[in-house]
Formats: sequence, structure tokens, C-alpha cells
Amino acid sequence: MRITVVPLIVACLAVSGCGPNMSAENTSNLEGTLSGENAADVEVETPNAADSIFCDVVQERVSRTDCDDLKALASNVRPGAAALNVPDPMVRDRKYAVSLYVDLRQIEEIEQIDAADASTNAVGDVVGNEDTGNAVADVTVNEAVAMNADVTETPRPHYRNGARPTPTARAAAEEGRDVAFVAEVARRMRATLSGQGFEIKAIAPADGVITISESGSGQWDWEVVPREGGTHTLTVRTEAVGRVGNRDIVIGDSITSRSVKITVSPGARIREFLTETPIWLKLLTGVLIGAAALLGAWFGLKKVWKKGDA
Repeated sequence: MRITVVPLIVACLAVSGCGPNMSAENTSNLEGTLSGENAADVEVETPNAADSIFCDVVQERVSRTDCDDLKALASNVRPGAAALNVPDPMVRDRKYAVSLYVDLRQIEEIEQIDAADASTNAVGDVVGNEDTGNAVADVTVNEAVAMNADVTETPRPHYRNGARPTPTARAAAEEGRDVAFVAEVARRMRATLSGQGFEIKAIAPADGVITISESGSGQWDWEVVPREGGTHTLTVRTEAVGRVGNRDIVIGDSITSRSVKITVSPGARIREFLTETPIWLKLLTGVLIGAAALLGAWFGLKKVWKKGDA
């Protein structure tokens, strides 16, 4: 019996003696592993936090690289020539085309061209033969609208000798009145048209954003349908934008407006009158019923008076 018990006691003492050392070693290894993981996390997150800065160009936090790019783009934003063509007056419920033209050439150059009227030879009259060297277009946008055709794309005329007219000259070549103004221009731009009492649809470009070649020009076209009579205002907003990731950030903008007189056709007035006629009929019916009731009461009183006299 004694021989059996002694080995068991020795075995237990051996196991208990190893246990604390093993636990301490495992704990030490675990702490070392966790410490290593936490250190790795800090190393990954710290650069991202430090790289995000407040960029005064766009008034928001972006990465340093994006801010540097935006500052470089903003330095190229400058005043440029622009012109808006708006048909005036318009007839309610009819389609019209409104166009905006922007040019990246220096304003001084544009002013010299306009002053010398050099754009007259560049634009020319719209004719049916491209061999003449002047601007060629099968039909203008407003002519297409007048024929109730769907406006899908503004005709792009060709100009001889590579000459290019100014925004004012291009707007003047369209039907309607042109509004020349100075806009903040850049290589990448966005334009929007708005106005209370109008239905407005962007024709080209559909998203309102275009990229203009250096010293080039840009054009936006909208389909406009006035829905209310009277005088209303169309407002165009142009924006110079910088691309950061998958979004455009505004780095310069300008706004200009144009008042438009909206008339109502005789046919529309007749339709409105006919639509409102039931209201007048109800009023007239009420008046007639009231008059009939008064007459009935009057004759009833007369009969009573006659019987009383008899």
C-alpha cells in the first residue's frame, strides 16, 4: 500500500509545480500578442487621421492630397465670358429651347472680337450647304420645337478656318434675347437652370457637367415649358468644379437671371373659360332658384291680400 501511495504523491507535486510556470508563460505570450495587435492598429489608424485636414478651398475636411489638387484647380478658376439665350416672350404650355455658352479664352480677347464684330464672318448665315464654309445646321432648336419635334440634341455647326465665335455671337445667332455676363470658368464645369412656373428638362449634357478643352468653349441646352402666365424669372447657375474621388466639389460659381413675359394663347383662354363654366352655372342656378322662391312668395302674399280684401 505504501509503495503505491508514494509515486502518486510525487506525481501530484510535479504537476502542481509545473502548473504556475505554464500559466505564467501562456499569460505572458497572450499579453504580448494582444499588445502587438493593438500596436498594429495604432500604426494603421494614425496616418489616416493625420492625413485628413480642413481645406479652406472647399470648407470641409479632405485628404492632404485632395486639398492640394483642389487648390491647384482653384488657382485656374478665373472670370470668363458667358451668354444665355432665352426666347422672350413665351407662350404658356409651349416648348422652347434655352442655351448657355461659356468660353475659356481671356475676357480681353473676347471683348476685342466682339468689338471688331469678327464673329460675323465666323458664324455666317445658317444655310443648307456645308461647302460654303459658313455655319451649317439642318434646323435650329426652336424651329424643331415649333414643329413639335422632340429636341434631342442641339445642332453643332462647323466654322470655316477653325474660327470660333464668342458666347455673345453664338447666343445672338439663336432665336430669342441673349444675356451676356461674366462667369467663374474652369476646365470642368456644371450648369443648372431653374425658374418658378417652368418645367425644365436638361437636354445636353443630361447631368449638367462638361469638361472643356483648354481655351475651348462649352454649351448647355435645356427644354423649357412655361406653365403660368405673367412675368417669370429664369435663373442659370454656373459652377467650376473639382473632381475628388467620385464626386464634384464646387470651387467657383456665378448666378444670372432673366425675366420672361409669358402670354396665354386665345385658345387656352377659351379652354379655361369652358373649364370654369360649371362654377358660373352653379352660381346662376342658385340665383334663379332664389328669384323663383321670391316670386312664389310674392304671389302667395298677393293671394292672401286679395282674399282679405274680399
